[in-house]
Amino acid sequence: MHALNDPHVNENEAATLIGSTPKTLRTWRSRGRVAIDGIPGPPFRKIGRRVIYPLSGLQEFVAAFPKLSFTGSRPGDEAQ
Repeated sequence: MHALNDPHVNENEAATLIGSTPKTLRTWRSRGRVAIDGIPGPPFRKIGRRVIYPLSGLQEFVAAFPKLSFTGSRPGDEAQ
């Protein structure tokens, strides 16, 4: 389990990082986190109505699912 103090991103940022869409992430969550080919979807937490994804969990997900690629930077980081 990923610690709550690990860096997290929201659904839109997570989708961008793994080259997917927010709709796909919602589908994976509603199906019990099962992605294509039986690989579990990325870990997430719900805090009230808010859904967050730990960055380390997204990296692990992409490592297990080589068709995706992790961009390594959060949306908006290039502006900093």
